[in-house]
Amino acid sequence: MLPFMIAAGPASVRAEAYARQALEAEFAALHWIARGRDYEITNLYVLAAYARTTESAKYAAASGQTRDRVCELVAAESSS
Repeated sequence: MLPFMIAAGPASVRAEAYARQALEAEFAALHWIARGRDYEITNLYVLAAYARTTESAKYAAASGQTRDRVCELVAAESSS
């Protein structure tokens, strides 16, 4: 169940709030995919997660910040 604060308000505000929640969930998925040392991850999984992340970013009006966060995530994981 979503918090009451998100469920109330105009449809456009609710849509952006849902998109922001989805975006954070997608970043969590990308984070764990990047760290998944004991899992077999194919490039299809990575592309699907990235596609969903960028799609959520469009609806959350956060495309620029999303690109920056993805770059930071990849840089952090490739250096470890």
